[in-house]
Amino acid sequence: MHHLIRLLLALIVIGVIAPLAVIAYNHPPLTSSPGLLARLGTYLTRHIAQTEAMSAYPERRVYVYRRPAEMVLEAAVASARANGWEIQNIDPKRHYLHAVATTALWHFKDDVEVWVKTADDGGSALYLRSASRVGKADFGANTARIVRLREQIEQRLH
Repeated sequence: MHHLIRLLLALIVIGVIAPLAVIAYNHPPLTSSPGLLARLGTYLTRHIAQTEAMSAYPERRVYVYRRPAEMVLEAAVASARANGWEIQNIDPKRHYLHAVATTALWHFKDDVEVWVKTADDGGSALYLRSASRVGKADFGANTARIVRLREQIEQRLH
């Protein structure tokens, strides 16, 4: 009976506590809209975070800047390099960046993509995507990564 109880406790730790601990380690937004339960469901079932025009997640909405696309891309490239990411491709004509980030905890490789589109007013719109190559859940790592990347880009633009 004691072995069964130990096995059950081990399964609870592995199945519940460990994923929640990894989510806490990644520091993604947890309490913002659309709420904690929706976010936990996303972090436990998806391995991609990307910006979209009408996302229910505020940090996943497209970011608009009053700066030319070239300047925003330069800030993204500088941020990727400062993070130690491996640059795979920079296409200045398409305002595109593809880099590979290595996770600190498990050393998984994640793809990070940046597209900057020129707006009609001369500004630009920033699209971000971070995707885990392994697994079906990212435990909030990709969301946290695009949040940090956007913050770093904004710091470089000011």
